Amino acid sequence: MSSPSREGEPASTARSALLLLNSVADTSGGSLRAAVNIAEAMAGGGVDVTFSAPVVRGGEHRTIDLMDQRVSRRMFLASPPVARFGGSLRQLVWLSRKVRDFDEVQVHSLFSLSAVYAVVLCPLWRVPVLLWPHGSLDPSDLRKHELLKRLIGPLVTRRILDRCAALLFTATRESRIAVTYGSATPHEVIALPVAPLRVEGASPAFWRKRHGIPPEAPVVLFLGRIDPKKRLPLLIETLSLLECRDAHLAVVGDGPDSERALAVETARRCGVTDRVHWTGWLEGEDRVEAFAAAAVFALLSEYENFGLSAIEALSAGCPTVISDGVFLAEDLVRAGAAVAVPRDAHLAAKAIDELLNSPEQAAALGERARELVAREFEPAAVAAALRDTSERSMVTATKKPTRDDVIARLYPEVVAGGYIRQDGFIDFYIRVQSLLTPDSVVLDFGAGRGGWNDPDTPSVFREVRDLRSKAARVVGVDVDPVVLDNTSLDEAHQIDPAGRIPFDDETFDLVLADYVFEHVDRGDAPSVAAELGRLLKPGGWLCARTPNKLGLIAIAARIVPNRLHVSTLRHLQPGRPAEDVFPTRYAMNTKRDLRRLFPAPEWTLVTYGHPGIQQYAGASALMWRIAAGVDRLTPPPMAPTLMVFARKNLG
Repeated sequence: MSSPSREGEPASTARSALLLLNSVADTSGGSLRAAVNIAEAMAGGGVDVTFSAPVVRGGEHRTIDLMDQRVSRRMFLASPPVARFGGSLRQLVWLSRKVRDFDEVQVHSLFSLSAVYAVVLCPLWRVPVLLWPHGSLDPSDLRKHELLKRLIGPLVTRRILDRCAALLFTATRESRIAVTYGSATPHEVIALPVAPLRVEGASPAFWRKRHGIPPEAPVVLFLGRIDPKKRLPLLIETLSLLECRDAHLAVVGDGPDSERALAVETARRCGVTDRVHWTGWLEGEDRVEAFAAAAVFALLSEYENFGLSAIEALSAGCPTVISDGVFLAEDLVRAGAAVAVPRDAHLAAKAIDELLNSPEQAAALGERARELVAREFEPAAVAAALRDTSERSMVTATKKPTRDDVIARLYPEVVAGGYIRQDGFIDFYIRVQSLLTPDSVVLDFGAGRGGWNDPDTPSVFREVRDLRSKAARVVGVDVDPVVLDNTSLDEAHQIDPAGRIPFDDETFDLVLADYVFEHVDRGDAPSVAAELGRLLKPGGWLCARTPNKLGLIAIAARIVPNRLHVSTLRHLQPGRPAEDVFPTRYAMNTKRDLRRLFPAPEWTLVTYGHPGIQQYAGASALMWRIAAGVDRLTPPPMAPTLMVFARKNLG
């Protein structure tokens, strides 16, 4: 797949990737930083990267301006009426034309119009989609607009996740607690890339002066979007409890006016208004100078799927205090790179005071932090991990789905036992087994080659179908000589279609006819019914499963000439041997026919319809959905399959 070429340049042969973000605004936070870092790491690894997002109100963030020039940019002005949903109509049109040109698409954030559109569009062109939820599947985050997300989760979100090649999480804990509504899409844990942040040449004194911070005052740094989950008021309360009364808090970030007002009110209430400094969002050298000026970086979030600003602080060698709500907290503490505390102002104040009062401890913590970031979050290593994931996803995306793949996607319960809830095979043979005793002698009428016993048949089907383990003896007969090679039988006989079956009267306790009646000629039907009745003991059972002549499958089979049945079924049921396909006559395939052939009072006849059209839907997900819908709408008299249980009455 060729990469999109830039104007004036030849088409690239490098792997191409499109990165989609829900929106870019002056208040964009960690998701934007994460997406940009990933784009830059991939570009550094030789990938031809295009970054695309709607820009809210034309306020393109400086993060985009400062992005590595090796990353192509396709930004679109967010347009009403879809702007509030993270969308641009022009971007959607562009995606429709261009998405097929990329080798992969990475979607950053789930709940946006462009993300949903890409996830729907890409599989049509066999382009794998890798989804970074960035916390949007966390139970805590799902409490935002909770009622709506509960409604759309199983119906919409599950389908979106199913269409992705992989879900990419930034921490093991994030992957473990993610709410995926039963989606079987594989999870991958890949850390966000963080380039080493060099603060040695920065000018913290000038930065302090610009933001009104005294030259000698220890600075506690908060950096990130001002959001309820960041618990900025808790950090301001922590500042008021510090023993180090000359410490100041620098708040580097922006957010909704309501959240900032709450933080300002907390500072006023705690009496630290003059020690809290609001810098707004910073990028480039301003951001580096903020880390250089900080004595301690603090992030006391309620929850944080990664905490990119904390990793940047570690990269700068800044002593860091984080809450145990940061998903990476346990790993960082284990490496001796950060201090983690419960979300409590007194405990946080104690941890910050210890670092402010112990320069040696703080310096050692900062040095271990630098080493950890260089080892675990280095962009080249992250790019390599992403490349491996992408290559596996490409294999999955370009592979034509098998029938089993489609079944697993539409009926996830198949992983628990190997069968779907509508499977007539299981229903039928459980009933058959309930009629057997260890002394039963069974006649398998039309036993065939015993294809159900093939090694690739799921074990649950082999176990429920194996009657030899439940009965004293199983005899098989068939007009086809392959029955003589059927290893599931104790005894096998080839018979003449119109002839007598070579056993005495009343030999068998149970006669089984699984998908056999439809092949009996109309002229032979009475003699076949009489012969089966002759062989069955009084009180014995005739158990049959057969297509309903009034069902849609039987109607279609009668329209398609017999000579075309093999080729038709080869397409619909790949892997079914041609020798297992026989002409159909439908002489014993209605309830009326069965009542005539097995009349009362000699017989007690029980018949009922069962859904079963899905088995003819092939490997097409669309056909399986159509089949499931048809089954739901089909009236009982037209059910695709008839289950027949006829008891030969005594006397």
